[in-house]
This record gives sequence, structure tokens and C-alpha cells, in this order.
Amino acid sequence: NTGGQKLAVYTAKSAQKTLDELEKLFDYYVENKIHIIVYNKIEHYRQSNVGLHDNQAQNIGGVTRISGSKVFIYFNGDHTNLEMQIRAGIAEIVINHMMYGDNWKEMVKNSTLLTLPDWYVEGLVSYASRPWDVEIDNRVRDGVVTGKYNKFNRLTGVDAKYAGHALWHYISETYGI
Repeated sequence: NTGGQKLAVYTAKSAQKTLDELEKLFDYYVENKIHIIVYNKIEHYRQSNVGLHDNQAQNIGGVTRISGSKVFIYFNGDHTNLEMQIRAGIAEIVINHMMYGDNWKEMVKNSTLLTLPDWYVEGLVSYASRPWDVEIDNRVRDGVVTGKYNKFNRLTGVDAKYAGHALWHYISETYGI
């Protein structure tokens, strides 16, 4: 497709820069390759069933799909959106590898021993992939004011994502990273 090669080169450079930043942030280095599949158009992305899994709601990268060490993203003409998808996908992979291991044996062992609340992982991925902004501030304020965040450990979905993001942001601002 038109622009596919330029888009692939741009994505590869951005992904490498993002991976380097996130590995430094977490002081953890991913041994396996991360594969990024980028679609030129959102229509092609939506038609693909590659990378879909049963619980799509747990994927906190917005519409970014993750399958193992593969990230599926699309280009809608907005490079800022593409960068956010790249960062969210790579952040999720780095954090999953850090928490659960790189191979299936480690993942099975660690997933049975380590059960983390949704806000912890989803909030950490959100924090690592997106700076604090007006949207996050508004959602967190709404969650606090309406009492949604009163039962913090029971939060799921976008509530867990934004509440966790707020907590990680607070820790970073208070104690530094």
C-alpha cells in the first residue's frame, strides 16, 4: 500500500526509541524481539482477527492489540496517536515480561504465584505509556468525586486504568523515579 514502507520505518525507529526508554525506566531488558504489525488504514486493522483474544477489555492500550510479543496497531493519519499506540503496546509487553517472565514456563509459574489487582498493572502500563494530561485529570477527579474509587482493589476496566495511573503518577511525583 501507499506509504507502507515509510510508515514501517517510522514505526521501527519510534518503537526502538520507546523500548530503550521503557527498559531504562523499569531497569528491565526484554530478551525476545517485539514484533509490531502496523496497518495503513483502520479498516484493515478492524478486518484482521490476528491478535484477538477472549478478554479484549483487559487490553489497556486503547485499541492496541497485544498477542504474546506482538503489537498490532494502525495509522489513522495522526502520528501522535500512532506514537501512543506504540508506547502503550511496548509498555504492556515490557511490564508483562517483567512480572510474568519471557517464556511460557515462567509465565505459568509466575501467573499462579502472582495475582495483581487490575489497577496495578493497567495503571502502570497507562502511566508508562502516557503522560499526565487533562483527560486523565478529569477522569480521576470524576472517579474520586463520584466515589467510584472507594473500593480501589475492585476496580476494573477504564476505572482501574485511570485510578492506577493516578497512583503511579503520585508515587513518581512524591518519591521520584
